[in-house]
Amino acid sequence: MREMHHIASIIYDRGDRDSKRRAHALLRDLVADAAKVGYGEYRTHLIMQDQVANTYNWNNNSLMRFNESLKDAIDPNGIMAPGRCGIWPKGYRGKGWEMSNVDDSSTGKDVSRSNL
Repeated sequence: MREMHHIASIIYDRGDRDSKRRAHALLRDLVADAAKVGYGEYRTHLIMQDQVANTYNWNNNSLMRFNESLKDAIDPNGIMAPGRCGIWPKGYRGKGWEMSNVDDSSTGKDVSRSNL
């Protein structure tokens, strides 16, 4: 069995925008580097849920496709925690709600009752 629970405390100045940006970039890099060698995160901050969910991409993202199928069947309108754990309902997918390592804002667009 291959398992490790490591909790890292990254200290930064919340009042310094650059310090905050660098700390966040470090976290993004650590998640990506761990995924490259086969380690996954078991828990993360909300802002990183989409990145972490995308690291579990074995077999052409079969786990995410399964999770999305369940989400769409159980909660087709995306009422219950849309995007939680990186699992977005159909009406939200690919519309700018995901938080990527390129842009950590989640502005979203084009989500209305007609799109759900």
